[in-house]
Amino acid sequence: MSEITSKAAKLTRPVWLAVLLLLSACTGMPGVADPPPCPLVSTLGDAEIITRYMDGPGRDLIDLDFTGRISKLSGKCFFEIDEDTGEGLVRVEVNTEFKLERGAGNKTREASFDYFVSLLDDQGNVLDKLSFPFTAKYWKNRTTVTEKDAAVELSIPLTGGLTGQDFSIYVGFQLSREELDFNRGKIGQ
Repeated sequence: MSEITSKAAKLTRPVWLAVLLLLSACTGMPGVADPPPCPLVSTLGDAEIITRYMDGPGRDLIDLDFTGRISKLSGKCFFEIDEDTGEGLVRVEVNTEFKLERGAGNKTREASFDYFVSLLDDQGNVLDKLSFPFTAKYWKNRTTVTEKDAAVELSIPLTGGLTGQDFSIYVGFQLSREELDFNRGKIGQ
């Protein structure tokens, strides 16, 4: 009995391997369309970090309110496409997470800032830009906090042959001119 079982197992193994190879060669299931492409979701290089000082002329370590960076960013797409026309809508859910470090000058145990989510076409033109306030609290003696904001949802009409690939979504800190110049100097080092 065990000899028959082992012969069957020897015969079955190559058959399963052949089936797996055939299936892996397929790009999709027949009759099931691949999902349309999503817009690129990314941080804007000069605006993915923030260094904020307390009000006043000082720019030493004792004047530092907080520093932060966008630590995680993701986008999820939901499509509503008319099969006859190929036109419709893509809803993109953007999730942003921040890692913030409390500076020596921070007495409030909070980091408050605005960040933006912008939608660009394939030519780099800004179609929409939304700004959102965010406040993170440092608990007890902690000097670092990582917090995620509520998801931001964008609805993008897909008409005239446009797909999700024809759009980009950028997220960044809403910086003052001084903060932007600081970042550009820091990134250039």
